[in-house]
Amino acid sequence: MKKRQLYTHMKTKAELTVYDAVAKGIAFDVQKDTCTAITIHPSNKSVNGVYLTMYPGWKKL
Repeated sequence: MKKRQLYTHMKTKAELTVYDAVAKGIAFDVQKDTCTAITIHPSNKSVNGVYLTMYPGWKKL
């Protein structure tokens, strides 16, 4: 599992870190020290290209 992307919320300035196990098809969203989401995605495809549209207001850093 690797840290794949960091996002910031455009209004609140909160940070969201995405950790993705690409080969296994699972990703975790973490804010501060809390897991806020688990995403299941196709194996061997990064979650970053799939899910950002689910979270309006977040911008890649």
